[in-house]
Amino acid sequence: MEILDGMVTEIRFQNEENGFAILKFRVEGRGEFSALGTLAPLRVGEMITFHGYFEQDKKWGEQFRVCTFEYRTEAGVMEIEYMLGSGLIEGVGKKRAADIVQKFGTDTLRVLDQEPGRLKEVPGIGKGRASKIIESWRTQRGMRELMLFLQPYGISLNFVYKIHKRYDADAKAVISENPYRLIEDMRGVGFKKADMIAQSIGYDKESFRRLKAAIVHTLHEAEGNGHCYLDRKELIAQSMTLTGVDETKIGFSLDHLITDTMLIGQEDAVYLRKTYERECELAKMLVDRIAGSKIQLMKEDRARKWAEDRCRRRSIQVNEQQINAVLLSQKERVMVLTGGPGTGKTTTLKLVIDLFYDNGKKVVLAAPTGRAAQKMGEVTGREGKTIHRLLEYTMGAKGPEFMRNKEKPLEGDIFVIDEFSMVDLNLATSLLRAIPSTGHVIFVGDADQLPSVGAGNVLADLIDSGLIPLVRLTTIFRQAGESRIVTAAHEICHGEVPVFANNKSDTCFFLSEEDPDKLFDLIVDLVARRLPASYGYDPAKDIQVITAMHKGSVGTQRINEALQKRLNGESTEKISRGDLHFATGDKVMQIANNYDLQAFNGDIGFVVRVNETTMTVQFPAITATYEKKDFDQLTHAYCISIHKSQGSEFPALVIPLSTQQFVMLRRNLIYTALTRAKKLCVFVGSKDALAMAVKNRSDKKRNSGLADRIKSLVVGSEEIRKDS
Repeated sequence: MEILDGMVTEIRFQNEENGFAILKFRVEGRGEFSALGTLAPLRVGEMITFHGYFEQDKKWGEQFRVCTFEYRTEAGVMEIEYMLGSGLIEGVGKKRAADIVQKFGTDTLRVLDQEPGRLKEVPGIGKGRASKIIESWRTQRGMRELMLFLQPYGISLNFVYKIHKRYDADAKAVISENPYRLIEDMRGVGFKKADMIAQSIGYDKESFRRLKAAIVHTLHEAEGNGHCYLDRKELIAQSMTLTGVDETKIGFSLDHLITDTMLIGQEDAVYLRKTYERECELAKMLVDRIAGSKIQLMKEDRARKWAEDRCRRRSIQVNEQQINAVLLSQKERVMVLTGGPGTGKTTTLKLVIDLFYDNGKKVVLAAPTGRAAQKMGEVTGREGKTIHRLLEYTMGAKGPEFMRNKEKPLEGDIFVIDEFSMVDLNLATSLLRAIPSTGHVIFVGDADQLPSVGAGNVLADLIDSGLIPLVRLTTIFRQAGESRIVTAAHEICHGEVPVFANNKSDTCFFLSEEDPDKLFDLIVDLVARRLPASYGYDPAKDIQVITAMHKGSVGTQRINEALQKRLNGESTEKISRGDLHFATGDKVMQIANNYDLQAFNGDIGFVVRVNETTMTVQFPAITATYEKKDFDQLTHAYCISIHKSQGSEFPALVIPLSTQQFVMLRRNLIYTALTRAKKLCVFVGSKDALAMAVKNRSDKKRNSGLADRIKSLVVGSEEIRKDS
């Protein structure tokens, strides 16, 4: 058994299910080695003490088999070098950091603090550069101390910036006093990292702070999986697994949190208080709109005649369902319009919008994503905005907030919200707060698509309540019915596995390939060569690969790496962030809301400029310049997940299907994927995987009380009216 102190330099492989990982680490004075074992929690840049032994593998050569490992908490030369070269100190890059540490070794920090003039002893550092480094070193004192303190726990440099911004000079003291505050104050630090810090500084395993943090973290995780609440027994069971503490102590802590109203317990359901309040508020706002006085733009017979005349003049074919939607929109304060592809939602919306415009009313159009808003504007001929931009999302004194709300409502007479299946409980509540009580609201969406990423199942709940006025379009129009994309989508929705003829005139194909490596090569070749050659598509702008998973042989990570190299490998202007390398011309996606830049989760753009410290991206609506600390908000977008594709529409799609993705393959996932295609869709892979997905309807039911709250409020208001 050997003990090696090293720094993780590369993650070669990780299995998140069992924790097995293969990585590279560097030992001072001995060089770089490969290590394998249960190492999945580790990240590049962490300083670790490994306990294990060397073994010889026939294929891979010498490897270090890790039996146990522990994080190193004191700063050694490699930690110091990593910190100096992180970009934190002006004028010090990786090479200069290595030169400084080579000169002063473990004495580097003392030299910089007490004898900074000695920097001139390092080759290449003159008087001017030394002055800049010394000034930056002094001004970044809090940041560098915090970075050295948090680095052993896997907290990234970008997140250290955010923690320092949140707590300022008190950061180290605040975290030392109660590391679990990170979970509540800084979304992105999970229980395990906070607990690692807490345990290292002597927190008791059964302390109330620890158990409270575990319970709250478990509820946050549940919301991340779409739930508004957890069953009490499930919450206790998950918290026990997380902490290793028995049921009695967890239950006692849970009851205390409910008594303090940080959590809300309703029968067996346990909510985070804010989520409970939003669910109640949204239900009440909806019921108030249902029960409110109704003001029609026109009498029904006149509105019907207007719609029929408009369709006749424009040679538009409509059915009775669509006419009913127009009639309902001009007399109901809230309604839902739903239907699959090709059923006439767009035509119906155009009629509704024209009806209000012809009556001198202001129409407001919005959607959850930039691409969905842009598409909405294109098909209606009117401006569409993202919901965030409509509500004027900004960074306030207490964090992100909407400037438009009950006190400062939006202006408009009818508000049409498209792709509403993507809208979660929080956003739906904020939106309805800002819509004036006199305004009409139409929620438009396809309830058969994937639900929102955030907590709630709002569109489905509105429909399931049976009390929100609803028009469901079901007839496929002839022209749409000629598209194999449309007909295949409806077959999938009805549980039928589509059969593809692969005729040259088709809009939807299936190319079979069972071998994972050949399938991967086929995907890259389709995007880079075959589809551009056959259809004239631009491989980056017109063709989008969407897949079920991030990892694996046909996951986003591997496909992005290959397509970047194939489509943009010649670019010379490059910059790196961790294991990702960005270059001018790269297709990228924003993966977190940035309120300062007004770039939001899911926006896709292209890198137009890079230099040593910044990167500029052109999105459809804005041009955004990122500092290095914000690079982790971007990822490559040659291939994106199906979840991230929601709300978007692409000229051509390539959709890999592999039985390796079985844990993700479900009917609504494949249906959502296919309906993102505008002109062409190519499924590639296993027909068994397609059949598996279509037959699988085992979507986990989301815990949401919205539909029941709407029902109970309506029943309650009816009983009050009877009594009066």
